[in-house]
Amino acid sequence: MKKLLIFLLPLLFMLSCADMLTTYTDGGEIEFPDNRGAVRVSLPGQQNRAATQEDVESYDVALVGIDIVFESSQIGLPGETITFENLTPGNYTVTVDAYDAPDPAAAESNRIFTGSADALVVAGQVTTVTIQLEYVEGDIEIEIIFPDEPTEPPVGEELLDQVQDQIKDISAMVYYETGQVFTAGMTGELTKIELHLGYNASSPGLNPEVWLVVRDGAGFTGTELGTSEYVILESPGPGWITFEFDDVSVSAGSQYTIEIVSEGDVEINGYDWYDEEDIYPDGYALWTGYEQAWDFTFRTYVYQ
Repeated sequence: MKKLLIFLLPLLFMLSCADMLTTYTDGGEIEFPDNRGAVRVSLPGQQNRAATQEDVESYDVALVGIDIVFESSQIGLPGETITFENLTPGNYTVTVDAYDAPDPAAAESNRIFTGSADALVVAGQVTTVTIQLEYVEGDIEIEIIFPDEPTEPPVGEELLDQVQDQIKDISAMVYYETGQVFTAGMTGELTKIELHLGYNASSPGLNPEVWLVVRDGAGFTGTELGTSEYVILESPGPGWITFEFDDVSVSAGSQYTIEIVSEGDVEINGYDWYDEEDIYPDGYALWTGYEQAWDFTFRTYVYQ
């Protein structure tokens, strides 16, 4: 969720006559004990408050004695009248705070206007006090909710699964039906296969295009699960060559076949795979279409 802070400069304004908060004592309307008075505050209603007060939903009116020990407060709504009765004559301060929520104590409530004035309570007399309201100085935090952004899928991890990285210098040509059977150790998406290959240095200037096919089960007759992008073998000498795949699912404990394919004059565009006799117990090499007692050099990666 993103938030935008808007800073409002303090703004002092004079209320119109209809917006004035009038504070007065009235000894005739209310029956008081001898030598007592009252303070009454009329709060602007919906019809007679300024346009700048349209967001006011409630008022907190406080009366505090200046030379008298007295303190009291009342909550009022727009258009209501607040009365403090049975007051000892003397000097008092009336403070009015305006809020943008019906309950000033609510967590979402913000004090948006404030003002105060002194009032002299005299028994049997009426004193009128006009209070000017001003914006509360400070920061108003406005929350703006933007449309939800697309949810990113949970981040997984590409892990090395099957490995046969032992090497003995044995050469095999693309011409033959060549491949490697392996058993997946993880369930997930097969993302890439690495083979240890090399360009046929005896045919300089020729760049064979090589790609892999992954088949279900052992052998070249299984269902094709995915084909990699082709790789051009541009440099002489052996090395790890990466073939990437999309949307190829594998299950732990199941067997699959890596089939190597090349385009061009296969007798010339050769490459080297390397092996060591039966070094990988969970599969085997295929050469001329038949199972061999040794394995090629490869790595598989699974995204989980």
